[in-house]
Amino acid sequence: MFRSLTAKLIVAFGVVTFVSLVAASAGFLYLLRDREVAAARERVGLIVQPLQYQVQQLARAGYSADYIASFLSRRAQEFGVRTILVDQSMRVVADSSHTLQGKQLEDASGQDLAKWLHERREHQPEGGFIYTTWVESGRTYVVFGVPGSSSTVVTAPELVPQQYGVVVAVPAGTIQGAWLALAPRLALAALVAAVLSVAVAAVVARSVTRPLARMTRASAAMARGEYDQRIPESGHDEVGRLSRAFNHMAREVSRSHRSMRDLLANVAHELKTPLTSIQGFSQALSEGAARTDADRSIATRAINEEADRMRTLIEDLLDLSRIEAGMAPLDLTRVDLGELLRGTVERLSPMVARGGRTVRVDAPAAGPAVRGDARRLEQVAANLVQNAIRHAQAGGVVTLRALQAEPQTAEFAVHNTGSYIAPEDRERIFERFYQVDRARSRNGRAGGLGLAIAREVVAAHEGTIRVESDRDTGTTFRVVLPTRGPSAPSDRAAAKGKGPR
Repeated sequence: MFRSLTAKLIVAFGVVTFVSLVAASAGFLYLLRDREVAAARERVGLIVQPLQYQVQQLARAGYSADYIASFLSRRAQEFGVRTILVDQSMRVVADSSHTLQGKQLEDASGQDLAKWLHERREHQPEGGFIYTTWVESGRTYVVFGVPGSSSTVVTAPELVPQQYGVVVAVPAGTIQGAWLALAPRLALAALVAAVLSVAVAAVVARSVTRPLARMTRASAAMARGEYDQRIPESGHDEVGRLSRAFNHMAREVSRSHRSMRDLLANVAHELKTPLTSIQGFSQALSEGAARTDADRSIATRAINEEADRMRTLIEDLLDLSRIEAGMAPLDLTRVDLGELLRGTVERLSPMVARGGRTVRVDAPAAGPAVRGDARRLEQVAANLVQNAIRHAQAGGVVTLRALQAEPQTAEFAVHNTGSYIAPEDRERIFERFYQVDRARSRNGRAGGLGLAIAREVVAAHEGTIRVESDRDTGTTFRVVLPTRGPSAPSDRAAAKGKGPR
């Protein structure tokens, strides 16, 4: 029925407000019903005494019964009541409704109203009024009188030839239904409140749906490939948090999209060089350009090296993808970080010898130790050492250190002299194929995957890796690992799903 969330919210607010007002009004009327009935009864009852006093004064002054009857008729019209003038025997002298003149004032049920006036005299405070119900011609009235009014209208009977009493009557429904007079006012108040509530609901609904509408438009734009979408962030409520979460998601999607494009471009670039080399040497072989055994040996060796370079690149890509997806299980054992660094240097000794750099290991003979995958951690150390050797200045020094950082963590660091990484490059240096100085790239892992793989392996061990660089002292890559080892795979997957690293 309602297609927009705004309309649904407005209707919901309106219905809730309406129901609340109806319930509150009903309760209000119920609680005030008796009070309003009593107030209406008192308003009519308070008319009796002044009328009795005025009739008394008119009788003292010697006015006729017709004049007194005319006076009471005018007062009846003025106050909206029925006035009845009676004598001592409760015979009706005058009736503003002109139906009881000359008749005896009795209740249809047999109640003697004269006796009622006399009996209530002693039980009513001086100057008060009394009331009872009275049935006339099938219609129920509430009648009001002054106690003893039919026998003590005047205090000096010798001055007045006749004594009178006054009775005021109103339909019983007028008294019992007095509380209904509040209903129209409450209905008007409810209508005004309902209109205001709808207006407020519209404002509140728009404040809720406006960010959602922006998110919808931004999501549609992202579905079309426009990933650089942002929406205003305001407030700290659920909508505000949703806006911030959406912007974070949009940034991550945009970054992932850029990373994917860069990855494709970098892979294409990395593969282009060896493919071009392979094509050139293979063409030379097929066309007979390599005539001597030495030329053919050079060509075949170059083709083999370039093919090995391509294989290494593809293996690194697959390895990185498996690690990121959590599909590379860790073989956890006790790993001595000092032995790990010394073994890494020994394995890379040919590269060290060719590079002309000095490599030193500063680690205790035993420890510190962590619980981790020895092969993967050696891969991290090897990538960092190769990177340090590659970027150290000629004749520079590469230093490997291992130490117990804190009771629950251990770390190893790889430092080289003569290199510097600018702050803007440090933020991206662990991205795939990102190179601070492309002119110094080499084959294999130098293609830009080594640091990305190192970051993912360290993250799988629930550790951290960071880079520090200074123009004077050089660059240090620092790896901090928990000594207890990583948690269960399911726990790591859950932690990985909580947010970006």
